[in-house]
Amino acid sequence: MVSIYSRMLMVVLCENYGFSTSCLDELAKITQYIDNKKSNVAAIFYKVEPSYIRNQKLSYEVAMDEHEKRYGKESEKIRTWRNALTRVCDLSGVHYKDSVYESEIIEKIVKYISTKVAPAPVQLKHMVELDTRFKELKSVLHVECNDTVRMLGIYGAGGIGKTTFAAYLYDKIRHHFESSTFLLNVREKSDKGIKGLEDLQKTLLCQMGEDIGTMTCKRRVLLVLDDIDSIEKLNLLAGGRDWFGSGSRIIITTRDETVLDYHDAEIEKFKMEALNDCDSLELFCWNAFGVNRPTRKI
Repeated sequence: MVSIYSRMLMVVLCENYGFSTSCLDELAKITQYIDNKKSNVAAIFYKVEPSYIRNQKLSYEVAMDEHEKRYGKESEKIRTWRNALTRVCDLSGVHYKDSVYESEIIEKIVKYISTKVAPAPVQLKHMVELDTRFKELKSVLHVECNDTVRMLGIYGAGGIGKTTFAAYLYDKIRHHFESSTFLLNVREKSDKGIKGLEDLQKTLLCQMGEDIGTMTCKRRVLLVLDDIDSIEKLNLLAGGRDWFGSGSRIIITTRDETVLDYHDAEIEKFKMEALNDCDSLELFCWNAFGVNRPTRKI
């Protein structure tokens, strides 16, 4: 029998959540999905501070004390529940406070979830040669490795396919990460000056489930910055490796190779070459005639 997994799991944590043994059992199971990357997991903190849950304070302290009396302080069940409560607070998600209308928080949750399960930001059809190039970069991306943050720069002439390739990479590997964001057309959107850059920063942090100024460096994220045209913009959106959790991957596309040379962190480079004659003909035939090669009839 083939196992079926949800693309997104959502945990709603409230003040009395810790008193429910069934909820804690479910939470322990859900945290396993975080580690094996089978599903994205989001946390909704409903009228409760994440720090109270992480450190088991206030109602969570009372709840865990009651559970310890029943199961024993050193029992495996108690350890599992405590670890799960700590682990869930490392997730991206949405924090609901009394000062916000519930309709607003629902809208925020919907937007947040949609960014996690949405299709690739660029429509991918007739992907000539992309899989071959992806295999070339597997050792560079090495998504199974969590020991460091890796940055990849894809550079080449305009219109050569950098954005399409970056979208292909994004779609292939994003399920490995706790949070993923694709910022499309950075150069065009930032031409509005400071306002444009601020909007891009807000979009980035919103899609990653963070507030401005509180971006965590604990979570493993995938970030694609498309069409970066200056080191200043790159620094504003991805200042350094310490901005991101260990195991994160940052992919940058640019027409200007020198942008990749002046960043504080080392960036692996990949030059996007034009398709050869055979592949160019195949791509043309797909788009013009809906077949991969010309026929005598054509």
